[in-house]
Amino acid sequence: MTEELKEEFKKNITDSFNKFESKFESLTKVYENQISNLVTSIHQKFYNLRTESMSQRSMILTLYTDFCDAYFYNTLTNCDESNIPYMSDSFDDLLKKLNRIKWDSVVSQTEIDGSPINFEFPFCIDSADKETLLGDKSNLVIESLKNTSEVLINLKDLDLYNGFEDVW
Repeated sequence: MTEELKEEFKKNITDSFNKFESKFESLTKVYENQISNLVTSIHQKFYNLRTESMSQRSMILTLYTDFCDAYFYNTLTNCDESNIPYMSDSFDDLLKKLNRIKWDSVVSQTEIDGSPINFEFPFCIDSADKETLLGDKSNLVIESLKNTSEVLINLKDLDLYNGFEDVW
């Protein structure tokens, strides 16, 4: 092998190596761009999933609040405190709590104790009458209504005409 042949062979190998390096660099850049796009896509999907999870949790909480309001309206009892869903609950726990709702108890008249009836006897709340309801605090009912817009009374204590006895 002559020196000229060696040089030509060396040049071919060097050119091939340079082409390989160039091609490798371009493939590496394409690969890195694809990986970067994939990571960005995964992060975007994770963010969207988290956002959807929050909106679904919010819908479950709204649904449960509506159920509790209807349950209280129909039965005058509050929902079970241990069954109230929280945003921090796991999704499985939220679904379990949602499944515990007895929809029939809200929409079915057969689940409610008694049908609504007209009660035609008047109730008189006299803030000056200390013996009927209030004990020593004559303005308790009036003050409670003024301050909190709520008052707890037993209607049977105010039933002067025994209207409850006639109905039930």
